Amino acid sequence: MTKEKAEKLMVKIQNEMYFEISNYVFASCRNMELTKDITQEVFYEVCCHIEQIAKHENYRGWVYEAAKRVIKRVTVNEIKIRVKQAPLDATTEEELLTEDFHEFLVLDEFSHIVSKEGLEILKQYYHYRRSISEIAEMFGKSEAACKMLLSRLRKEIKDYMALQKIKMENMDDREK
Repeated sequence: MTKEKAEKLMVKIQNEMYFEISNYVFASCRNMELTKDITQEVFYEVCCHIEQIAKHENYRGWVYEAAKRVIKRVTVNEIKIRVKQAPLDATTEEELLTEDFHEFLVLDEFSHIVSKEGLEILKQYYHYRRSISEIAEMFGKSEAACKMLLSRLRKEIKDYMALQKIKMENMDDREK
């Protein structure tokens, strides 16, 4: 891949996904400063692996997976810091540091706007990187129905995240 093609792909991904990834990160950590840092680190990873992404069949999934890895790494460090600073009631540090707990934090943010089946479909597609046909077979749906459901789920989450961004901007304006 030429340097020019790599730069064009990087710009395309950043223009297309920066807002989405930023909202995805914010939904996970609920901290605007941490969101900025994590989002920047995600796109740094994208830049470092642009040739691998160019060959990947689902670059959006790759970017979301990168975001998930960075969120996990940073939030685990944040949790470790909090665990050392204050005693926890019934939750142990080991429980907080598990992948299941991290996925709960990310998915719980959307549990009130999407169904359990919807959350499972999103997890299968983005976390396990299963194809639409595999997911359709798992859930006993047609591929077309699965694609439409996935599209609707993304729209619901995108709309929710846009609303959250507006709320955060309003809160920032009130603080000034």
